[in-house]
Amino acid sequence: MVGDRIKFFRHTGAVQRLLALKYSDIYPRGFLEELALSIRLFFPVEGVRTRRRTRRIEQKHEVDLEVGLRDELLERRLENYPYFGDKLRVIWRNYDRSEPRRLKQWWFDRRRKYQWVGLVVAIVSFVVTAIFTIISAVTGIVDVWQESRL
Repeated sequence: MVGDRIKFFRHTGAVQRLLALKYSDIYPRGFLEELALSIRLFFPVEGVRTRRRTRRIEQKHEVDLEVGLRDELLERRLENYPYFGDKLRVIWRNYDRSEPRRLKQWWFDRRRKYQWVGLVVAIVSFVVTAIFTIISAVTGIVDVWQESRL
């Protein structure tokens, strides 16, 4: 993690191939499995939209996220991650503390539903107010124009 950015291992297909070997002594036992599961925490495949998002990330940043495309139940308890648990906990804490900075981020951030509903209400009320203001201004201009013609 560099600042507020997370850097991932780009070639996760290599992790998948090492997992398929089953006899690699390069890494400690369970390390590669935990690495694959940790990557799947960030790039889930449960829905069609998340799969599309993962594919867009792969194409945009030229990364290989094959390891995240296995369909199995994902363990989300951090105590089951002996190698990456502390780092995942820090990332989780920072994510929970972060606030959206741009309107687009506010729109897509659904962690706090009441804030999101408040944003939608504010946007709708602004649009309705703008429409009625324009209608009022146009009718005022038309009234003045008709009065000046008489």
